[in-house]
Amino acid sequence: IVRNLFLLLIFLIVAVLVSLQFKTNLLITTLLFFGLPSIYLTLTFKNKKIIPRLLIAALLGSSMMAILMDYLAFLNQAWYVSDTIFSFRIFDLVPLEDPIWTFLWIYLILVFYENSNTTGNKSTMGSRVKYWFLMNAVVFAAFFGTLFLNPNLLKQIPYYYLTFGILLVAAPAVIFLKFYPRYILPFFKTAIYIIPVSFAHEIASLKLGHWYFPQGGKFVSMVRIFDVNFPLEELAFFILMGPIFVLSYYEFFDGDKKAQKRPV
Repeated sequence: IVRNLFLLLIFLIVAVLVSLQFKTNLLITTLLFFGLPSIYLTLTFKNKKIIPRLLIAALLGSSMMAILMDYLAFLNQAWYVSDTIFSFRIFDLVPLEDPIWTFLWIYLILVFYENSNTTGNKSTMGSRVKYWFLMNAVVFAAFFGTLFLNPNLLKQIPYYYLTFGILLVAAPAVIFLKFYPRYILPFFKTAIYIIPVSFAHEIASLKLGHWYFPQGGKFVSMVRIFDVNFPLEELAFFILMGPIFVLSYYEFFDGDKKAQKRPV
């Protein structure tokens, strides 16, 4: 574990230096911060049977987050990704780099988590994953229905980032850990690594102009760190709570139920 953490720290330092020195685009920056450590952890993973499961979980998680949530965020001026090497945008707003970034971010969280903890036998898909498919189907159906019947309604979500953060990030994470407190320590161990990576990626990307937070967006407050500004919601819900949020969904929908029932 110590060796892994040392090498992952080296990867992070290299990502910061290379991206800022060579002013890399969003795709390359994403690969430096999340792709390289993901590849390393995958190659050094002892239980290779679980890798397909982690890839599928990351794909399922990013399908809704990177497309639907980003689209609504762009409509409500919560953030906007200006840097893309592709001419095509999903729904004319979401760049292809977003689902790539979200997939790698989620996968890095999961592969680090499973490398560092033993929470049960996960060589096959969990029995609850079908509910994730169902939830995604319902959410997308509601989204497309609203888009067809009353598209202006999608632009009228007050304090979108705060609303999204409380309902889909903070509340599920708190509820899960209340019922399954044995996961607090494993989640925290993963967050200790992921938080600095997400924070450094945020600062580097803002300095490089990969994305910005429109002045028309409604935020609780703005935070200024290392000469860049970003919303308090970004710090709270994405950087600090991001790994806890991802792991809560992962363990609930795709975790080992026997492990969840063990006492703290």
